[in-house]
Amino acid sequence: MLGGASASWYITGFAAFQLLHLFSYPVAFAFMVLVTVFTFWGGVREDGAALGVLGAIGGLGTPFFLYTEQGSLPGLVGYTCLVLLGASGIYLLKGWRSLLWTSAVGGWTVLMLGYRGLTPGDRFKLVDGVPEALHEKIVFLGELAVPFHGLLGDFEPLRDLGKLLDELVVVIVQRPQLVDVGLQ
Repeated sequence: MLGGASASWYITGFAAFQLLHLFSYPVAFAFMVLVTVFTFWGGVREDGAALGVLGAIGGLGTPFFLYTEQGSLPGLVGYTCLVLLGASGIYLLKGWRSLLWTSAVGGWTVLMLGYRGLTPGDRFKLVDGVPEALHEKIVFLGELAVPFHGLLGDFEPLRDLGKLLDELVVVIVQRPQLVDVGLQ
């Protein structure tokens, strides 16, 4: 029931902003954030991994549901990090692997779509083989994961997250051409 309600609210927020133009962007964005928080809370309260996954998908999709031409990459990345922080906290609490994978795939998809929206001149400035616009974010994620990975390495959900981040950073730094496929 909560999943259906959350999905309906996401659709309502999208339609009220994009199709009917009933609300301004800040009001629609705040509504969608509240739906995401509610969905995460419902997932934890009801012990439902599907609600956690729905919250992650809806939260990561919000900037695209409410797309305007005036968005910014730093705003997108900041918001994405907040959604991923919430999803990671729930993963650490509940250990839902489906939420971990949804967050990892969804988070990188958002970053790649943000990267795709850059102008060609900005897109191909590389730092250590990684697009400059994403380099700081990747370094931040790597620095964030390293201390926790070593400190709580025997905690299974965190160990899985650390391994996943290690693999993603290796792929992106050593083989940036794999990440750039289809983005031109």
